[in-house]
Amino acid sequence: MRTIRIEKTFSDSKWTKFLAVNGRMRAVRCETVSLAQELVDRHGLQGIAAQKLTEAVVAAVLNSSLHDDGEDINLKLEDATARLSAVVDARPEGAVRGMISFQSDTQPAKNSFAVIYTQNRDGYAPYLGMTESRFNSIDENLDLYFRQSVQIATSTGIVVEVEGTRVKRASGILIQIVGGASPADVEAVNNVDRKKLRALAVEFRENFGEDLVGVGFKKIEERELSTFCTCSLEKLEDALRMSAPEENEPPTIEAVCEFCQTRYVIETARIWPA
Repeated sequence: MRTIRIEKTFSDSKWTKFLAVNGRMRAVRCETVSLAQELVDRHGLQGIAAQKLTEAVVAAVLNSSLHDDGEDINLKLEDATARLSAVVDARPEGAVRGMISFQSDTQPAKNSFAVIYTQNRDGYAPYLGMTESRFNSIDENLDLYFRQSVQIATSTGIVVEVEGTRVKRASGILIQIVGGASPADVEAVNNVDRKKLRALAVEFRENFGEDLVGVGFKKIEERELSTFCTCSLEKLEDALRMSAPEENEPPTIEAVCEFCQTRYVIETARIWPA
């Protein structure tokens, strides 16, 4: 059973779902400026690091919104030029957490885009879909993941703009086929004009469907986004118990959660009794 701790909810950061009137396509649009800004500020990011984390947040939110509650998305975007990895966990319920890790000059660097999809129910194993990052834009990489790894016709438009430490724009829209789609539906979705999708991500209108894929859509659901974490003192203590103490271990150890930055002071005597 999973346990998460909701930290902060953002009324102006949300995802909205739409279903085509013919029932053969779905769409989701998200706005995540406030949420992304919270994560950027929390980790003290700026420039390319803030940009990549924000891009990963939008992509993960779009992806997770397509799943049912209890089905989680872990998205990892690696950038070889900036030598960093953006990691975002997103829950269909609208809960999100994220972090950036930097690579040293001696570590191998690559461009990749990976999604781990986990169903938190008995009998379901995680599913890993990975693609080499062939494109400079996050939306093209997300399309490649869906079309190749999951084999679902998908087109995405993501627009992220970061200036220094400020997230000025973080929005996206995704269109995807569902069961019963015809070959014509697949072709229509795969050939959506990405410039139009990106324009819609910025200035959304609810009558978008006719122009993009020749069919109208209706809004079916909307959720506000929140930050969350799963860390706890008990989890850290359990992890430490799996290792042996060092010689002359101090009476307390300080640990910081990489996601939420919560600081924990751990009494070593509780972990390794004399």
